[in-house]
Amino acid sequence: MGGRVLPDGRIAYTGIDQTIGDGKSGKRVNIPAQDFRAGINQLAVQALRSGIRAVQGEVVIDDRLFKTSRVHSIINPGTTLFIRSPVMINDNLFDVVVSPTRNGVPAAVNWHPKSPALQVVSSIRTVAKDQPAQIDIHLDIHSPDGCGKYAAVGQIPAGSGAIVRKVAITDAAS
Repeated sequence: MGGRVLPDGRIAYTGIDQTIGDGKSGKRVNIPAQDFRAGINQLAVQALRSGIRAVQGEVVIDDRLFKTSRVHSIINPGTTLFIRSPVMINDNLFDVVVSPTRNGVPAAVNWHPKSPALQVVSSIRTVAKDQPAQIDIHLDIHSPDGCGKYAAVGQIPAGSGAIVRKVAITDAAS
């Protein structure tokens, strides 16, 4: 239920780089414009056309028919690229964009798609220009429910461009 759909209905896919970036800087390359809500919006239009005007309560998707599995990186063994699950929104990924500020100051960190279900708490600092970028984003194990709260740690050199990291949503069903 992602947004990578061409006008003729086929999935817009240009290569593995769409989920892992260029493999070095983390910058995304060759990615078509996406609307992560496209699949949900299509379902809403279908419901509206069938006469449904309102829903009271929750809409529940039963994801038990197929197993969830992890897709791992060949380049970086042990790194999860994404979680393959029965229902996937935005490929079960979200982007974290880290931008440097001034040396010694916390970096600017933003993520997309924005959702009340995702939170990123960052301790990434901007360091001197000659220092390497070291960015790690992982599920915050101290989060009470273990779902949706991620920790961003590391450093980014002053004067460098923004770095984008794709992060796997570990519990997509939740």
